[in-house]
Amino acid sequence: MKTAFALTVLILTVALYGCADQTPPTPAEVPGTYVGKYGGGKEVFDIRTDGSFKQLLTVGTTPLYTNSGTWRIRGQFVVFDGMCRQARGQTTAHNPGRKTDNVQGLWVIGDKGWRAISFDVDVGYQIERQAANRK
Repeated sequence: MKTAFALTVLILTVALYGCADQTPPTPAEVPGTYVGKYGGGKEVFDIRTDGSFKQLLTVGTTPLYTNSGTWRIRGQFVVFDGMCRQARGQTTAHNPGRKTDNVQGLWVIGDKGWRAISFDVDVGYQIERQAANRK
């Protein structure tokens, strides 16, 4: 069952990626507010024009962690240094994850212009841009 689910997510991600614009992002395109579902909650990334980002994970109204770091572009990827990550489903208030450098997220532009950063193809985790950031 897990294998079938992972295979389905992989096929959908590859199909989505195949339909997406393959142009690497520019530093002006990436900044904005991005949201993803993670660890039973909502994760918000505020990616700023100065190369910094803030990360917040909440479950309901309870913040589980806040974090900050830096980002840069490497080809088709947005790379985060100091991003808080951990195994899916393992996030708790007492175990907020660990800061990790060199976390690569694939830049995706959909055929209707939406933008997302896809981190884990095997579990289908991505953050989608909600608003552009001028900061």
